[in-house]
Order: sequence, then C-alpha cells, then structure tokens
Amino acid sequence: FTGILVCKTSEDTPMGNYKQLIRSGSMASVSSRASLVESSMNFNTWLLFIQYACCAGAEATVINGTTRFFMDEFDLPLASAAAITSIVGFTSIFASVGGICSDKANKEFGVKGRLWAQLLLNVLTGICIICFALMRTLWAAALLLGVFACFCLAAEGTTFAIIPHRSEEHTSE
Repeated sequence: FTGILVCKTSEDTPMGNYKQLIRSGSMASVSSRASLVESSMNFNTWLLFIQYACCAGAEATVINGTTRFFMDEFDLPLASAAAITSIVGFTSIFASVGGICSDKANKEFGVKGRLWAQLLLNVLTGICIICFALMRTLWAAALLLGVFACFCLAAEGTTFAIIPHRSEEHTSE
C-alpha cells in the first residue's frame, strides 16, 4: 500500500515526473542500461555510495554486535540484550528526519547545506558510537545506543536527499 501511495503521489525528480518531462521535451529519453553506465562513471555517485555504505555499515555492525556487547558487558540474558539492541530498528523513522533536515539546509544554503547536514550527522554518529563503547552503566549505554541510531539513520536519510543532486546535467531544480 505504501509503495503504491508513494508512486501515485510523488515526483521522480526535482523537476517533475520522467514521462511528463520527456513528453514536454525537457528531458531526453535514456535507456536504463545507458543510465546505469553513465551513473557508474560519475565520481559523485561513488562518493555517495561510500558515504552510504559507511552509514548503513555502521548500523549493520552495531545491530550485529550490540546484543553480544550487552550480554558480555552487563551480564544480561539474550532476550534482554536483544530487546535493547532493537532500539536501532525502532529509530528507522529518523531516516526521514535526516531528509527533512537536508531539505531545510538546502532551502537555506543550497546543495552545500545538504552536504553540511550530512557531515554533521555523520560526525555526531561517530561521537555517539565512541561514547557508547565507553559506557559502563546499562542505562547510559542504552541511551547512547538510541542517540547513535537516531543520528545514523538521519545520516542515511541525508544521502537519499542528496542523490537527485549528484549530477547537475541530469537533474536540476
């Protein structure tokens, strides 16, 4: 249902929908293969790929390791440790918050604002995970895990907000 809703109510690019842009002559029709080849040759595509891999990689690593961390560090049973680790999944809504922050930064400072929002959220993510590893009380570790997850997911959302702007000759506002 959500997928259908998004397809019916959102636009494909910052300029509008592909089919309408092609019909109006504002955009040339390009095959999927040609688009893939051209995108893979764009340096900005690879920068965003690496940045997103870092965000998603940090999230995956934390999800994989924190249950064992809580079991070993705080002597929790598996079910309790896994319940605390589930905080990371619960914060997925913050990906959209990252997109919203990126949109606001774009409105104020242009695409550079999007990049600064992404940088800030990535730095905050790093600070939180370092502090999380240093925590010696359960409540502080759980709190920092939640804060880390919010920043990490928001940083992922900023990536999605930058993607339409990665190549100005293909997308522009």
